[in-house]
Amino acid sequence: MATHRHDRRPRGARSAHRGPDLIEEASRLVRSREPLELLDYASGLVAALDPRRADPLARVRATSRDANGLAQFVAALADTAGVGAAALLACISELAPDAPTRTRARTVLEGRDEALPEWLAHLGAMSVTRALTVSHALGDGEDVMLELRLAGRTATVAVYVDHDLGTVVKDAFVLPVGLERALEAGRGALDNPDLVVADVDLAVARARIAEALDLADATYPPYESETWPLCQPILEWALRTLPDDGAGYAREEWDDDERDALADAFFASAAGRALDDEAHRDLFASLVWYKTGYGAGDPLRWSAVSVEIVLDWLPRKVLGPEGQLALAPGLLRALIPYGHAQRGIRLELTAEALATLERFEPDYRRRIGT
Repeated sequence: MATHRHDRRPRGARSAHRGPDLIEEASRLVRSREPLELLDYASGLVAALDPRRADPLARVRATSRDANGLAQFVAALADTAGVGAAALLACISELAPDAPTRTRARTVLEGRDEALPEWLAHLGAMSVTRALTVSHALGDGEDVMLELRLAGRTATVAVYVDHDLGTVVKDAFVLPVGLERALEAGRGALDNPDLVVADVDLAVARARIAEALDLADATYPPYESETWPLCQPILEWALRTLPDDGAGYAREEWDDDERDALADAFFASAAGRALDDEAHRDLFASLVWYKTGYGAGDPLRWSAVSVEIVLDWLPRKVLGPEGQLALAPGLLRALIPYGHAQRGIRLELTAEALATLERFEPDYRRRIGT
């Protein structure tokens, strides 16, 4: 839901061997009154050196010194004097994705005598004080938001989990404000009738984000934005402080009897009665398969985004008798209003989904050759 972003991008993050530039920038940020500026910068450096970003198989090698460029960066910082290098070591001691690198940074830092700000010397005291979710009536995804307490200040990590793409973290960013102000900075979450804001148990928030992170880390090429995955180390740092006994996303399972009952109800309705034949029923089964297996999970909730995605998905995934795919736009034109009426979705959202179908239908028909 949130569109306002904390946009500091770490200069030189993709060329971490340019040590002096990085150290000078870190030294400058140590003097900032906003702790998040230094943490944000260090997080970008850690993300750029994370072996998981280069190769999805590197995740299993993250504890290997040879494979971990971050461990090599820590070794370089150990030989670099000054408060900038010490500040980066302090940040890496909490933000590094693997325990050996965090321990190494902590050990090096303990042997140094640079004077660091009190908050930086006690990063380990950071705590997550609250979590909430912002979900949409059509189920495309949700924001999971964590409120962090650090050095007497609050910050918010907002994580967008996309269900249409398989329940993956697609974007995240950090704001130097608490949850209430972060919501105000979003796009009217508190007043939008299609959004539901709810507090969630910290263990549940951790389980949901961790599940979506695992799937995102297995996706190649990875999703990227101006702030993601640069803030991933901060997010994972926060998750490490949370209880690990929560339940993740509970995806509704549809057995054959339930799928058949859904099809019978639709084709017996005024919306589907004229379409009740074998070809349309087979295609209906494919749409349900997409929604329950690939999409957000509910075959009766169709957003503008999910309509666009399914029109791309059908030609790539569904094989059927000649001409069957040409029936999809007409079937969706009947199914979308029917499903939304069953789920109590606002007519404005139905109109948006149908307008998207209208917009992408010509391209879809070109793709299938009709």
